[in-house]
Amino acid sequence: MKYQFSYCLLAILAFTVIKGSAQSQKVVLQPFKVPEFELYGYADSATGKLVIPARYDYASSFDGRYARVEKDKKKGFIDITGREVVPCKYDDASYYFDEGVARVQLDKLWGLVDTTGKEILPVKYDYVSYIDNGVIPVRQNGKYALLEKNGKELTPFIYDNIDLFSEGMASVKKGTLGGYIDHTGKEVIPAKYHSAFTFSGDYAPVEFMNQWGYVNKQGKEICPLKYSHVSEGFYEGLAIVENESGKSGYIDKTGKEVIPLKYDGTNIFSEGLAAVKVGEKWGFINKSGALVIPLKYTYTESFKKGLCVVSNEKSGCINKTGQEIIPLKYDLVKMRDDGFIILNIGFLIDMYYTDDGLNGLADKTGKIIIPVKYDEIEEFSDGFFKVKFGNNTGAFSKTGLKLVDPDTSNIFLYRNGLFTVSTASNKMFIANKSGKKVTALYDFIVPLNDSVYAVNNGGTVDENGLISGGKYGLLDKNGKLVTELKYEGFGNVGSGLALVVLNGKRGFINKQGKEVIPPQYPAASLFFDDRALVNEGGSYDAQNQFTGGKWGYIDPTGKVIIPIAYDAANEFCEGLAKVISGNTLAYIDNTGKTVLSPEYDDGGSFIDGVAVVTKDKKFGLIDKTGKLLLPLIYDGVLALHHGLVAFKSGDKIIIYSVKGEELKTIK
Repeated sequence: MKYQFSYCLLAILAFTVIKGSAQSQKVVLQPFKVPEFELYGYADSATGKLVIPARYDYASSFDGRYARVEKDKKKGFIDITGREVVPCKYDDASYYFDEGVARVQLDKLWGLVDTTGKEILPVKYDYVSYIDNGVIPVRQNGKYALLEKNGKELTPFIYDNIDLFSEGMASVKKGTLGGYIDHTGKEVIPAKYHSAFTFSGDYAPVEFMNQWGYVNKQGKEICPLKYSHVSEGFYEGLAIVENESGKSGYIDKTGKEVIPLKYDGTNIFSEGLAAVKVGEKWGFINKSGALVIPLKYTYTESFKKGLCVVSNEKSGCINKTGQEIIPLKYDLVKMRDDGFIILNIGFLIDMYYTDDGLNGLADKTGKIIIPVKYDEIEEFSDGFFKVKFGNNTGAFSKTGLKLVDPDTSNIFLYRNGLFTVSTASNKMFIANKSGKKVTALYDFIVPLNDSVYAVNNGGTVDENGLISGGKYGLLDKNGKLVTELKYEGFGNVGSGLALVVLNGKRGFINKQGKEVIPPQYPAASLFFDDRALVNEGGSYDAQNQFTGGKWGYIDPTGKVIIPIAYDAANEFCEGLAKVISGNTLAYIDNTGKTVLSPEYDDGGSFIDGVAVVTKDKKFGLIDKTGKLLLPLIYDGVLALHHGLVAFKSGDKIIIYSVKGEELKTIK
């Protein structure tokens, strides 16, 4: 019988150079797309394990307990157990529940559902806005009203618009005039303004006949409506106002003009200072209106953490005394939230072209931490910065120590405090967090499970990134060489043992480099479920296909625990392994006991509790009891993983869950 199926892969001892590093993450559910099936489920972000089966056409992130999902172009919601709390029957829906409700749309009308799926506000409104403190603006027949979420009207449908609530107030519009209502629906400030902006703190900008001022929450105009422009709110107790002549200054919360309207431009106060402009130059004043930094800049930002970006054709940084901490010689200067300052030379943008130039980094004292010569700078791991220079990458500490030189090297992995680095001469080494080399140079360093590394000298890489030839050895997690470079092949680590090849035979070594199972088998798999599949008597042909011999299983001590007597076999998956003797298919447990003897021509390994089987060139699906979940009617199987199976039927591909539920048909 031809050996057709193997979903747990037999090790073939060809190696891919692995790039990137795994970092610990908080355990949360995140959307997970299974590309082959074009379906979404949810995986544990820490382990990558699929927790909620992939059965949706699209899946959004969880908002605490619930997430929006889409199936057959209809939206609904699931909880963290995967239970569909709101059926996928709506044309549209908000992404999250807010105050226990979500907005839903059907046939162009909107309503509200709760977390049980109950429609607490009928789907009958032209528009439903966002809920705030149990109340929500809705529109019907072109008019707005404020409702409680159970549908009780707090205002009649008399408004042309109700804006979002802010500071307990929402602006409303009646015809061309605006005012404000509170959460009870009471019109606290009558609709008498042409413009009524959102409250920021206790004040909101209002306008009538192109004249601007501010009102408080009681509706009192704290300053006359006499300005041509005002800022959206008060910053550090002061607001910007501008007169008809285009001159601006500042008022306090009583409406008093505390800084005269004499400037051609003004910015908000931040850290006690504000940028002001006279003519074409900017400087800074304090809250008394005194000029504390001269008017000499063509551009300024606001102060943040004691520093401010300023420009005079070129950009730099000043402190609050006006001292240049970063000289004005850069094309772009940007302050990071952590206090570091990005410096750029060569940044250029116009209508047709953008050149990002070269980047460096300074600390808040102005000290250059990373020279301005790199294409990219990004946060790395453990407080390091990763830099890119052409096709190379390097690393700097936050004190400016060059850990990996990007002029000559390239980082492709960082884990356990060690950098794995390749050089310009195509050699590799491992360096510690101080940048010191802890290994010799090798042709290849390949990360394995359990934080150990395989190293190779003399090998070559093909177009698929696979290493062939040369001799392998093992580095421990600290970069120490624990074996000679004598092996012809190296596999990953399972059950604490790494698969090796010596003189064409397979065996296993531990993380200390000891040969626990001497190389003696012509073929072997990695360990799964503390069992490794081995062969005696077979061989690889000229096409590197393995044929002949008998198969059996050993434990991590090398003991043969299931006789080497089968004509074909798979690795153990989910506690079972497929074996074939003559023309007889069986599934055995890890003691070698036959637990299932289905009468099929062949079968695959069990994945997610099911296995694909075939008879007379037709395919079906069984569970671990041998029950046929999907009949033997399909022309082929395309994939089985992540809780999904895809069968070919004529010119169609039909996707099922492993429970036999039909999810999707692709023609």
